[in-house]
Amino acid sequence: MKLGHREKNLLIFLIIGLVVFCSYFFGFRNLMAKNETLSAEVAKLEEKRNNLNNMKSKVNDYIKDTEDYNEKIEEMYDMFDSGASQEYTVKFLQAIEEKTVTSWIKSGTLSQPEQIYAFGNITSSNPTTLGAQVYQNSNIGYAMKSTVNFEASYEDFKTVVSYILHNNFKCTLEGLSVSYNAEDDIVSGSFTLTQFSIVGADREWGGAHIDNDFFGTENIFQSSIFDPEVQGEENGNDILSDYDLFLSLQSFETDSPALKLGFKSDASKTIINEDNDVKDVTIKFTGEEGNYKVSYKVGNVTYPTTDYAEGAEFMPGVKLSLLINSGNRTSVNDVSGANVILINESDMTLFIKVINDDEGDPRFNVVDKQGDIIIFQ
Repeated sequence: MKLGHREKNLLIFLIIGLVVFCSYFFGFRNLMAKNETLSAEVAKLEEKRNNLNNMKSKVNDYIKDTEDYNEKIEEMYDMFDSGASQEYTVKFLQAIEEKTVTSWIKSGTLSQPEQIYAFGNITSSNPTTLGAQVYQNSNIGYAMKSTVNFEASYEDFKTVVSYILHNNFKCTLEGLSVSYNAEDDIVSGSFTLTQFSIVGADREWGGAHIDNDFFGTENIFQSSIFDPEVQGEENGNDILSDYDLFLSLQSFETDSPALKLGFKSDASKTIINEDNDVKDVTIKFTGEEGNYKVSYKVGNVTYPTTDYAEGAEFMPGVKLSLLINSGNRTSVNDVSGANVILINESDMTLFIKVINDDEGDPRFNVVDKQGDIIIFQ
């Protein structure tokens, strides 16, 4: 069939229209959609660029702020102990009794440390790191609660409360319930002590320091049963487990008091000093034929507190003995020690065993010795 001139023009226009339609539908529309997507991405990148440029202009401020915040974080960490245990709480309560004269902890209920916070779970709101973890940290926050029943004079009660609330590490006093006996000036009651700690791999914790670390032996097979030279009377090592009085001399930088002097079996008669200095100490024994007395003083503090010159009655063991448990110097600032006067006016020989004293700068120094006294060092 032969097309006429008119039909040919219509066909040409139809083909042109079809080409235009296909170009728009399959080409231009897709290009516009892609352009909108690219525009949105460009807007995000421009926002990120502006944010980065803004941060770059404040880089010195960020560095300084980071250093300041790190210092504040360390200060915050220093407010919390680095560990917790029931033994540690017992030592804490013992320290409360030792800080006072009349306070008496009648009973207590101890719990296990409970996790209350996990560090490192904060996510960023910064557009450049949205949702990312802000910092890496494995530290865990713990709280340990102990219920304590106590009795103390009114002044000592205030001392107990102050000691807890102004402790070096974070503690709280909760559920305080007390009653006051005005006639005897006695406050009695109970409270819940909560001790907080932050535990982590980079936070060292010494645990509960036990003063009587001189008990026992490093090797159970080294005893008087197997080797009389180890725990025999020849070198005074039998005094390590059997003594009447003890004098403990430690660094002021440890958990133990710098000086403790008293009986092995009666903590109420112990004199404690926490000063980092050298104290004058006098220890005196008198008596004969089973009737013996003892008196001692550290500076101006004496036992007995009354009739010091007369002394207090006591019954020594098989032999009269005194254990001196000292410790090495921990720093150039550690100067604590004792200048000791030993007086034995009894009919027994006084045996003294000195252990762990610093060889280069001993804490235990005998300035005068009177009577029958044998010192093993």
